[in-house]
Amino acid sequence: MAIFCLDEIIVLKDHGYKTKSVNFDSLGYVCRNLQYLETPQYLRKYLFPIHPDLKYTGLMNPIESRHHLKADEFFRFREGVVCNRPVKANQGSWADIGLKKVKLLFSDVPIGL
Repeated sequence: MAIFCLDEIIVLKDHGYKTKSVNFDSLGYVCRNLQYLETPQYLRKYLFPIHPDLKYTGLMNPIESRHHLKADEFFRFREGVVCNRPVKANQGSWADIGLKKVKLLFSDVPIGL
């Protein structure tokens, strides 16, 4: 995905494949794991609740994608999420953008966005 700069992945359900468990959703499992890997590591704790499908994702190699910036890498824009941290009313919001400290945004943004 990262090497060829794919914009979209289409996952098709193989109706010939029979799972051992009746409750296992193989299509949901693959999609959830791909979404998890595509999300920068510092955002995963905010965007993905604990789920049994993500139990072994730590064994997978992280994706070296252009938007997965490390804390010491500089880029004009960084992806982030607004975190639940107290701020005085109408004075901004705090966002985790993958640096050592959270950054103050000068606008009120809903938590989790």
